[in-house]
Amino acid sequence: PDAPVVVAFGASPTFGYGVEAADAWPARLARGLSAEGKAARVVNVGQIGYSSWQGLRLWDRIAHEAPFQVAIVSYVVNDVEVLRFFQPDGRDERHSVAPGAVAAALVNGLKSLAPFEALRRGVVRSLSRRANPARARQLLSLVSTRVLAADYEANLREFVYRGRRDDIRIV
Repeated sequence: PDAPVVVAFGASPTFGYGVEAADAWPARLARGLSAEGKAARVVNVGQIGYSSWQGLRLWDRIAHEAPFQVAIVSYVVNDVEVLRFFQPDGRDERHSVAPGAVAAALVNGLKSLAPFEALRRGVVRSLSRRANPARARQLLSLVSTRVLAADYEANLREFVYRGRRDDIRIV
């Protein structure tokens, strides 16, 4: 029988940002499986900056091109860290517009400065004192994440649903 195809979905760490392609974890997984005598073809579809929602769109594009039997889903940082790549404009990620490279670099640079972070936390504390506890958590979530926790959970559940539907094992 043909070796199973394993597709690695994820963001920068899956893509191998900052390392040679041969050192990205999907390539290392392929070598490890081979060393153990396990036949598998590992395909790295990691994309820098992608969130779980974008990963689902990627699934839509590739699922019909080439069949695969296993999907490894590794999305975290781009879902939970606001301003990592995109400037929030009050809309959720599905409807937001990516800033230019200069604007993103400026925002990311400011964000790394301690006074900027202290100001952000102060604004959150001030707003949360005026709101009920549930609203305070929601406000903190909005300024702390790129994707709301409920949407992130829904996206991950959708990966599981698609795997079950298409008889693909999700890891």
